[in-house]
Amino acid sequence: MDQKSHSFNSSRRTCEYDEWLEVPTCRCGKDMSILISWTDKNPGRRMWKCDGNVDVEQGTRKCRYWEWLDPPICDRAKKIIPGLLKKSSVKHEEIKLLN
Repeated sequence: MDQKSHSFNSSRRTCEYDEWLEVPTCRCGKDMSILISWTDKNPGRRMWKCDGNVDVEQGTRKCRYWEWLDPPICDRAKKIIPGLLKKSSVKHEEIKLLN
């Protein structure tokens, strides 16, 4: 992602897991929000995502700009986390059946 396409001059801040973060402003002028990836390649990795709309030649479309907030996770975590999530999901379903 092009680092020049947003601005961190926003005065808005957000707290994410006890960590205060400056909310960046996208090139379209909208504040960005945090989205969490749960893919096998990036489990739990956070990204900034623009929720704004941009005017394209008298039409409007979603601004699709995003960039990673967190650094890449290590290869070992990429192998372990998906399995742990699946085990957790199975246990959660078992608990639901018991209730």
